[in-house]
Amino acid sequence: MTLAGLTSFVVCLVAHVVWWRARRPRSDVPALFLLFLLLPSVVALVALLVAPPLAVAGAFLLHLALACAYIQTYPAAQAQSPSLHILLAVGRVPEGLTRAELLAGGTPQTLVGARVDDLVANRFIVDSQDGDGKYVLTPTARRLVLFFVAFRRFLGLKSKGG
Repeated sequence: MTLAGLTSFVVCLVAHVVWWRARRPRSDVPALFLLFLLLPSVVALVALLVAPPLAVAGAFLLHLALACAYIQTYPAAQAQSPSLHILLAVGRVPEGLTRAELLAGGTPQTLVGARVDDLVANRFIVDSQDGDGKYVLTPTARRLVLFFVAFRRFLGLKSKGG
């Protein structure tokens, strides 16, 4: 059961790496859901025809837990992290950088621009169609924001800072 769940996840992970290296999808998140959740669900349903239901359920639950954790952390891992950007910049200069030099590097604008591009590509924000150049949330993004606001409240976290 454990081996089947781990194998299933590793197969999806290898397929993910191969797919992204061959041709990264325009929209990462739906592709991740397809690869890590939808396809394994179909395989699990077919496996129920030939394997004991408890074994299939156990393997699928392990795969599901690993897949959900991976999908949740993927956006942070692939994004340009301000902290990582700063560490790399300081690491490139053996004598170090001053705060002013770090701030002059354009870090916030570059990183925000990259995140906006990712949100557009993943269809979480779209042009408002008013011709004013403003972005609005898609229905999917609105539900996601509501979920995370509620989750942060549940954890007792402040809303300031995202």
